[in-house]
Amino acid sequence: MQPFLARKLPVTGDVDAQIQADGPIHALDGSGWIELDNGSLYGEPVTRVHAQGTLANDRLSLASVTLSEPAGSAAANGSYDLKSRRFQVSATGAGLDIAKVDGWLRRVGP
Repeated sequence: MQPFLARKLPVTGDVDAQIQADGPIHALDGSGWIELDNGSLYGEPVTRVHAQGTLANDRLSLASVTLSEPAGSAAANGSYDLKSRRFQVSATGAGLDIAKVDGWLRRVGP
């Protein structure tokens, strides 16, 4: 995917995706999913990241986002309004090893 993007992504691993999109490029509607297996995000190993959602009327809605990694697992859902740049997120986690998460937060934080 990197050749299509303007900047380098902090992601490595195998990516699978299924995306369906309709409409003009400036007003796309669509749905799909993307999954990262056995890779890393910001240098932290992840077993699997899976996201499923839709894009309609300038609103990205994620029905399901799941993350499994050695530091634990997390699940979330939410939405992002592309025009107003506002978001809403609901998330839960289980078995999170804070000692492992701390290093990741230091690298991606402000």
